[in-house]
Amino acid sequence: MSEQLKFIVHELNKEPFNKKLNLISFDAYRPDQLLQTLTDVFAELEPKMKADVRCEDPEQLAMRNLNFLRILKYKPPPDSAGLASFRQGLVAGAKEAVLPVLEWTLRGLPELRKRAYLGRFLVKVELPPELEGDVDLQTLYAQYEAAMQQFKEAHKTGEALRASGLNTQELRKGIAHMEQEREQLLKKVAKLRRKVETQQNKDSLLQLAKNLREEQDRAHTLAQQRNGQRDATKLPKEITACQNAMRDLQKVAAEPSMGQQELGRLKAKVQSENQEINALYEQKMRNQESADDKLTLFRQQAAVIARKKEAAAETLNELRLQVSQLEAQLQEKQSQLAAANGEQVLVGDEFKKYVNALRGKSSQYKQQRQELAELRAETGVLARTQEILAAKQRDLAQSLEALEERHGVRGYHRLQGALESVSGSKAALDETKMTTLEDMATMVTSLNKRIAERKGRLAPAIKDLRPLRKNYQACAPLRRSFVKAAAQSVHNRTPYKMTSPAL
Repeated sequence: MSEQLKFIVHELNKEPFNKKLNLISFDAYRPDQLLQTLTDVFAELEPKMKADVRCEDPEQLAMRNLNFLRILKYKPPPDSAGLASFRQGLVAGAKEAVLPVLEWTLRGLPELRKRAYLGRFLVKVELPPELEGDVDLQTLYAQYEAAMQQFKEAHKTGEALRASGLNTQELRKGIAHMEQEREQLLKKVAKLRRKVETQQNKDSLLQLAKNLREEQDRAHTLAQQRNGQRDATKLPKEITACQNAMRDLQKVAAEPSMGQQELGRLKAKVQSENQEINALYEQKMRNQESADDKLTLFRQQAAVIARKKEAAAETLNELRLQVSQLEAQLQEKQSQLAAANGEQVLVGDEFKKYVNALRGKSSQYKQQRQELAELRAETGVLARTQEILAAKQRDLAQSLEALEERHGVRGYHRLQGALESVSGSKAALDETKMTTLEDMATMVTSLNKRIAERKGRLAPAIKDLRPLRKNYQACAPLRRSFVKAAAQSVHNRTPYKMTSPAL
């Protein structure tokens, strides 16, 4: 995917596009921007494809792009499910559908430009089934096919003439260059002849020069033959050795990086192989002790192999020492880096896990960034909707005022709003009054209860008070007579005598 993006960005930054993009900016393209870029590339092949995707229906744009891809002979996914998803992705501007088309188009731009040019004249117009029986239409269609065939032949002839014209021009240039060289050589020959004509033995000198030239040509031919023979014998061996070495290096490069466990396993395998070699060598030496002296050559070869083995063992020890030193240096660098950054360096599987986690976070970040862009777009739409509704409200208010003034009820809407506000206030006040009445009813109930309790406590006293009140009423005439007699006694200043038997 990254190589694909790099190639697309590199091609779009060149002529004639000059997009001035980088990987980050192109990767952040929205679907409409991707479709616009694809349309611009198609417009470079066919000027009629130039359009603004923001002002065109997505379905029509996708249908036009699909027809143009059919003219360019682009091969979409063969299965129906893949083809349907490809069409939907081309309508929605999905990267999975647009990026492969962009890469394919940019890789074959000159050839596709030629296909687009030929597609204007060679794409047949499909006749509807209901019009295939029309005789006049069939005649016109036959003429149309004949004209198309004539165009094919004329185009082939033109291409052949262009190619032959280029070859003729090159030949003319070569002939002119050879004529110049011929003139220069003739001048040199004439100059040399003038010099030689003054010599007495010019014929012998010319013969010697001729022999020298023949020997030089022969030496040159022999050198070429020697080089060819050497190339035929030595170079194939060198090429085979280089190819084998390159194959081994490719195998080593293709294998994953080895950890400590893999190195330990290989070291153990090397040790076991060395032990097996030593055992075989000892067994071979024991078997050869009783053999004839003719086996001396084989013993010498065994000695050579033993020396090679010792040299290989020394090389292996040196490599092991280098590996241990490199591991120590690696540990030291890791400890220094951990001390400097406060973090441990990730290697092997941990680094792969970190890279996978980083890819997951990157995909999550892209998804959230896309959601944020959608939310921002929706926020902009809602804000614009709010502005439109506010403007409509103001227009309706002005229209309502004009209508009220026309019918002589100017201010009716504002008065209705004020009445609704007063009605709301009255409802709140009624609710408050209702609450107050409920509180008063509760208070009256409480007072009645308290009065009933007091009556209950005063009932015995009232019951005792009733006979006393009757006695008091019976003594009332006597009291009045007593008061009257007392007043008269005071007036006459005579002592008052109580004559009442009750007193």
